[in-house]
Parts: sequence; C-alpha cells; structure tokens
Amino acid sequence: MGNTDEQLRQRRVDQAMRQVLGSSDVAFKLVQQEQAIHAVIDGQTPLVVILPTGGGKSLLFMVPAYLDATGVTIVVVLYCALADNLVDRIRKSGIDCFEWTYGQVNPATIVVVSADIAGSGGFLGYAELLIAKKLLW
Repeated sequence: MGNTDEQLRQRRVDQAMRQVLGSSDVAFKLVQQEQAIHAVIDGQTPLVVILPTGGGKSLLFMVPAYLDATGVTIVVVLYCALADNLVDRIRKSGIDCFEWTYGQVNPATIVVVSADIAGSGGFLGYAELLIAKKLLW
C-alpha cells in the first residue's frame, strides 16, 4: 500500500473513531489497540487480542463495523446486563445493532449475544443462516 493509501486509510479510521466515540479528539489508548484494529480491518485470522480493562476492546469491532456495514459482526458478552449496555453504546454511535433473542432471523451490522445463549441451538442456527447468506465470515 502506498503512502497516500495508508494516509487515506488512517483518515477513515480516525473518522470512524470520532463517530463511534462521539468526540472530535480521538487517539488510540495503546499501540496494541491500533495494531489490532488494523489487523481486524485487514481480515487477519485467526486473531487473538488481549487488552486490559479500559483498553478499548469495543473499538475493535465498532470501528470496522462503521467502516464496512455490509457484513455482520457477532459479539459475545458474559452477561445479559453487559449486552444491554453495549447495545445502547453501539446504537448511540450510529451503528445498526441489536441483542439477539430466540427466533430472531434478521441481520444487523453488530449482533450482541450473551454467552449463555450463544451456545444454544437457536443461536447457532441463526449464525448458520448468516453464513449461508455470506454475511458472516
């Protein structure tokens, strides 16, 4: 990628961060956070990212979803209460999002599901439907 392509890419990431964070003054919290966001955008897989509490893990799925809303990102959280909070934050940033419930078949840019439900047959069927529609990689 040439320097101008890299600069354009960084401007797009900065714009997405401003939208997601609701602030004009944005910066990465850690070098590892910046590296991880670029790895996600580049489609590197498998990818394991370990960041501390408050290290900006939510940006790792929100920024790419803002940049390219054509697919579906599934986010698994530990508790239903965390799911509710996260869905609110994502929606406030302008990204199409919902918390998956049994019987849900429609896609969204980000689908949040609690860990206890993620392993259920209903949710796995939903994920398979997204794969069949080429919305989930």
